[in-house]
Amino acid sequence: MALRVCFALLALVYLLLGSSSSFGQTSPAKPDTGASLTRSETVEVVAEPVPAETLSGTHTALDRHAIQQSNAHDAAELLRMAGVVHLSQAGTKGALSTVSLRAAKPNFTLVLVDGVPVNDIGDLLGGAFNFATIDADEIENIDILRGPLSSVYGSEAVGGVISITLRSPSVGPSWRASSEGGNFGAAASSAGASFERKKVSGSIDGGFARMGQQVLDDGFLRGMAAVQGAVELDRGKRLDSFLRWNRLSSTGFPVSSGGPEFALSRAVEIDQADQIVSGAKFQQQVNPRWFYTADYDLFSRVALNDTPAIFDTIPPGASYVPSTHSDSRFLRQRGLNVQRFQPTQWIELDSVASFRDEKGSSVGTIAEVLPASYALSRPTGFFSGNMTVNKKSLSATAGFGVERSNTYHTVISPRVGASYFFGETRLRASWGQGFKLPSFYSLGSPLVGNPALTPEFSTGFDAAIEHRFAPARLSVVLTGFNNSYRDLIDFSPALFRLVNRDAAFGRGGELEANGAIHRVTLGGSASYLDAGLEGTSERLRDVPRWSEDLHLHAPLSSRMQLGLATVWVGRRFDYQVPVPQRNTVGAYSVTNLKLTCRLRENFEGHVGVENLFDRKYQEFVGFPSPGSYVSAGLAFTTGERKKAAH
Repeated sequence: MALRVCFALLALVYLLLGSSSSFGQTSPAKPDTGASLTRSETVEVVAEPVPAETLSGTHTALDRHAIQQSNAHDAAELLRMAGVVHLSQAGTKGALSTVSLRAAKPNFTLVLVDGVPVNDIGDLLGGAFNFATIDADEIENIDILRGPLSSVYGSEAVGGVISITLRSPSVGPSWRASSEGGNFGAAASSAGASFERKKVSGSIDGGFARMGQQVLDDGFLRGMAAVQGAVELDRGKRLDSFLRWNRLSSTGFPVSSGGPEFALSRAVEIDQADQIVSGAKFQQQVNPRWFYTADYDLFSRVALNDTPAIFDTIPPGASYVPSTHSDSRFLRQRGLNVQRFQPTQWIELDSVASFRDEKGSSVGTIAEVLPASYALSRPTGFFSGNMTVNKKSLSATAGFGVERSNTYHTVISPRVGASYFFGETRLRASWGQGFKLPSFYSLGSPLVGNPALTPEFSTGFDAAIEHRFAPARLSVVLTGFNNSYRDLIDFSPALFRLVNRDAAFGRGGELEANGAIHRVTLGGSASYLDAGLEGTSERLRDVPRWSEDLHLHAPLSSRMQLGLATVWVGRRFDYQVPVPQRNTVGAYSVTNLKLTCRLRENFEGHVGVENLFDRKYQEFVGFPSPGSYVSAGLAFTTGERKKAAH
């Protein structure tokens, strides 16, 4: 499978180079790869805009056009089709969907929504984000940054950052509405409006999506509402604000239960979570050399969970997992200041100063008898400084982050990097460290919590060669990386509580290619990952050795567009309580197709098929795929809806 995709990527390179004469002879320039997965030269992470070359890690971006052609309905489905990340979905659509980067645990990825951190460190997952909560139609673009980035973002950015930018008010007034339906009782509708009057702009959006049973006793209901506003002030000043609410309710078999095939208990897990993300940002371009922002943001999550008991045998044996019930609440408030200063033409200084206050509580029971309640708070201060030197073809950067909370000593995270250009080729290398403070659940759980837990740490190095073939509008990137993780928090059966003890590694390579032939854009990636626990032969759970993707977008006529994408995922190690002997789950591939047709000036129709060839596969042992999902919908839009400048 891996060789097949590597050969396909090489064939893509050959094909594009062979057709370069059709573009004419042009001077070297950045390639325009259209709607496919592309690389970007700057990262606009709303609260902390930092040039991409100063960050420790590789950057992949999905733009709005790629999202529209992907046939994805939420952020989880978007990321599934990106071979450089691994999406884990515990069941069918709407189920818990988390992402891992280069063997880092799902809660080692910091997730930002319009610059606001949305990791809930108070839940059972220890801070992993559920990407099924964000509708794809809300998203303007997604930036995927791999490598330890605590030097810029603080705790949580151990393995990388995924920054989701929501769609902003349009330049002019606009209205939009869409509706879609499909099999499994699926239905979705959304509507929105935006306006601009002199220096004031705003928007309001709302929508819902639902799906019935896909395999057995599973389904979900998702709703959202959002408002945004912006005011252009005098002398390069701007004020932005937004408020977003969403709810996701879902049912399905719990993780590690054996799923519909092997679970000994037929009771299902019930989840409901309400999330609020809000922020206000003032920014000013004081002069050509000095820019700053002052931000306040808030993230709130209220979650209800009922998880049935997971039986290893009947009657229960040593691996039996009792039922749990929890009502958890988490609130994070943060103030932040970003400064960018350029004292000379070749030196740039960046700084980030923030203070956040986090409060989390949970009321619940284990086995309907034992208490499982806690209430904790953690104020934390953070400062980051970075200097970048650009001299001709050489760019070098060095920076650090310092974080201190009320319960832990000061943690310092350094980062260095350099890149060198010659012609259309770029060589780059970076090294950095990251850390994650223990979650509230791991500290406060009456049953397994441990107040003596210390932060988890990572160290990462990557090096890459990038080349742009300007006439062919082709970009090829080959990256090698080596990450290590220590003091990982794990459960000790002997002590019957969580402890810091494990060390793990993740090393490998990534190949990405994106280009265009005439009006057709296409590309793909192949990722190899060797990961495991240090000092053992044990593999990490749900971490594939190989993952690959290919994607294509082609106009069939002046009115019709075709999008096609395939992802391959290799074999993974797994553990399910009722069937511990089934410790691997097979490789699988999924192909998605979307056909879009402009019916009239303001009307557009689309037909999409997920799992086009109806592949039968399992993401986890005992959790079968539901088969092909066919959907069709209509969209009405007036006016242009463009991203406002940040």
